[in-house]
Amino acid sequence: MKSTKHKAPVVAKAVAGRQNPKAQTPTQRVIYFYGEDTWAARQAIAEMASAGAAQLRFLDREDLEQDGLNGAGGASLFGRVLTVVRDPSHLPSRLQEAVIAAFAGLAVEAVLWDRGAPQRRSLVFRTFRQSARVFSIPDERALAAWTEAAARERGVTLTAAQAAALAAAVGGDRWRIGNILDMAAARGSFTVEAGADSGDDIFAVMQALAAGKQTAALDGIRSLLAAGHSEFYLLSMLAYQFRTLFIIRSGLDARLQHFALVRDGKLKAYTVQQNMAVARSRSAAFWHEALTRVLATDTAIRSGTLEARTAVLMLAGSLLAAG
Repeated sequence: MKSTKHKAPVVAKAVAGRQNPKAQTPTQRVIYFYGEDTWAARQAIAEMASAGAAQLRFLDREDLEQDGLNGAGGASLFGRVLTVVRDPSHLPSRLQEAVIAAFAGLAVEAVLWDRGAPQRRSLVFRTFRQSARVFSIPDERALAAWTEAAARERGVTLTAAQAAALAAAVGGDRWRIGNILDMAAARGSFTVEAGADSGDDIFAVMQALAAGKQTAALDGIRSLLAAGHSEFYLLSMLAYQFRTLFIIRSGLDARLQHFALVRDGKLKAYTVQQNMAVARSRSAAFWHEALTRVLATDTAIRSGTLEARTAVLMLAGSLLAAG
């Protein structure tokens, strides 16, 4: 009779593996972030890297598809590495399984970062939700205070009312607020009047300009100016929008996939999604020219060459004619 004793250890080992909860539990060194406040999450990741004297390595779906998690072990030729997998709960199931399995064996910290709402039925969310750190958009008062502080850091003077108006107009997007303040710092001044929440009206004007809707665009601009909003505020918002559209269209021309466009353009995923159709409607050259005209208009107003309101309406007319 043929002996089968040699099979017993293999079976026992397999059973023991299934019964050992630690074998199925991901390492506590895996940090899971999610939430709409991607600015705060990105700051937290930067602080982790700084504390560990590590370089950041961001991985998206394309990276995982092509190279897997090679080099995620925490070290490279250039020193320590903090690996960050972006939008992990939105990955295909097979990639989620691979990421969790690979991270379970790491001896260093690694980050899983969903930039926005996670897929709650995903393996990643179900595995890490108990220890997840959630980043929610701050309330209006906290966001206004942050905006005022961010302006001071850039040497831009804002009153509390102006900071609140700016924060409300962009819907809590701290990346966008920072971009607007950066442009203000470069120009040397910034003006935005407090008042009703006109964010929707401002972006409606931008969309009308992009779509070539003359009546809607000009009526919208006149309405905003009549309500007391600064010409410089409108120019700042237009500059941001046209820059975004130029980046997206340039990425599309380069045949970048959505994740690569978000990564290389340093944009939020939903910003790319919302503006994709408009960006496609014109060439990259058009969006670049539109941005150039906005900046030239700003310069003309500040130099006294043109009266502010007239200059903004002339800008709108030229953009509509160019379209």
